[in-house]
Amino acid sequence: MNDANNKAANFVIRCFLCNFALVMNVSSWISNHLKLSGGSSRNASVGVVIAVAGVAIALMIMELTLCIVLGFKHQIRDKLTGFESEITIGPHYLDASGATADAISMSPDILDAIGRAAPGASASVVLRQPVMLKTTDDFCALILTARDDNHDFGFERSLITEGKWPDYSQDSCASHIVISATTAQQLQVHAGQKIDATFFINDHIKSRRFTISGIYRSGIDDYDGTVAFGDIGALRRVAGLDSLSGTGIDIGGIAIDSVPDVAERLYDNLLDNYYNGLSNRIYPVDTVLHKGSMYFNWLSLLDTNVVVIFILMLCVAGFTLVSSLFLIVLERVSAIGILRSLGASRRLIRNIFRRMAMRMAIRGMLIGNIIGLGVLWLQELFGIIPLDPGMYYLDKVPVELDPTGLILINAGVLGAAWLILTIPAIAASRIDPATSMRYE
Repeated sequence: MNDANNKAANFVIRCFLCNFALVMNVSSWISNHLKLSGGSSRNASVGVVIAVAGVAIALMIMELTLCIVLGFKHQIRDKLTGFESEITIGPHYLDASGATADAISMSPDILDAIGRAAPGASASVVLRQPVMLKTTDDFCALILTARDDNHDFGFERSLITEGKWPDYSQDSCASHIVISATTAQQLQVHAGQKIDATFFINDHIKSRRFTISGIYRSGIDDYDGTVAFGDIGALRRVAGLDSLSGTGIDIGGIAIDSVPDVAERLYDNLLDNYYNGLSNRIYPVDTVLHKGSMYFNWLSLLDTNVVVIFILMLCVAGFTLVSSLFLIVLERVSAIGILRSLGASRRLIRNIFRRMAMRMAIRGMLIGNIIGLGVLWLQELFGIIPLDPGMYYLDKVPVELDPTGLILINAGVLGAAWLILTIPAIAASRIDPATSMRYE
């Protein structure tokens, strides 16, 4: 009995597959031999052009939106993490007052906590010291920032617009600093000039004379107006710190999305060291997401904008495809009647017109990809679209090509078009043969 049921089920499945293949082959042959712009009226031709243009424009805008938003997010994040680092451990809390100490050193218990929380991450001592730079005509207050040799200075070097980044491994560069273009303009100084600096250390005033080795520009005014770079050895001597101390320990090389979890694990590890007697200090932990919260909140709004743009563009593409297919159906009412009178099923009619509409969608996608990827390529190479750095923190529209995202967009548009075209295809299949033969 079971064998008979299995044979019957296999027979039904084979019949269904054969029928499906036959319908698909017939519908494919007929749809390929029907011209999209055929007919006595120009309405169908215009409708096809509008549909192809609508799909092309929608796909192009979605690709531009994705790559530009990714470019914005990654470049702004890179600048923020370049100035602040992903995670920072501050000086320990003082038991008596609850305030924090003035300095921190890279002790074994801290290295152990970092290694367990973020294996493979880089750690470097940073020293930030308030300073007043002055010329004969003006002055400005800044934070002079210096890092030890464990830090990768590639980010800072990439910002230099005038002069050069000092080689702080050489003793001759200990008195060299790098200031921003904003500070240089305010003080009317240039690379190569000397400038006086005043430090206020524990109610004492210390003066030093520095040489401006380079001038940088990041485009983020909050940092350009407040941050300068110097040699950590020189700053340690000014602040009276030993050769291992600083005002913080910067931890980098962490994916921005995992920063909260890593910071939490790091803080727990530091507390565990304290409670287990491996350390007698409690250290605060801060992240770039907290220090740069204003910028990250702005970047998070871009994600919402992307979703809204994608939905609107899908609506545009869907509307143009549906309206164009309705025009094509109206132009071929008589042909539908003939096919139905010859025994064509409604499913066959649906597949014929859905395939015709998909040809329009694919044409539009090809055109949209050519234009969209071409614009992105030109922008990435030549920066043809500039920006105001004061408003957008960048001097040109950033672009980051994401192959996976682009493939998903194309697949999504193609799938959405297939689903949306079900409505006019069903309407075409329901046309009555007798009525269609009298249609003019």
